[in-house]
Amino acid sequence: MGDLLIGSYLQFETITPPSNRPLFAHRVDIAVQAPTGKCDATKQINPGTNTWAINGVKQSGSEEQVLGLGPGAMWIATRNDAFFMNLYFETAVENRFAANVFQARWARTF
Repeated sequence: MGDLLIGSYLQFETITPPSNRPLFAHRVDIAVQAPTGKCDATKQINPGTNTWAINGVKQSGSEEQVLGLGPGAMWIATRNDAFFMNLYFETAVENRFAANVFQARWARTF
């Protein structure tokens, strides 16, 4: 099991012109990552990072830095289910290896 990620977001109303196709949607989010996953310093790939983070930015004492930019998509499948996909192209990476990251997420409203 990897690190635990807990977060919340505020989704603003989608701008929809008369053509009835969504034109622009935006949101603000915050996420906290807890170091619950196993991390072995002798291995290059680990399910955990062994650090606390807020929105992917490591806290003080860490020399690691990265900027990830890229597209994202959201599909609202039902009234209670939404799927998110993001692709991040990492740049300005310091003190760790660089990688492109694909993230898929399912959100269920109860």
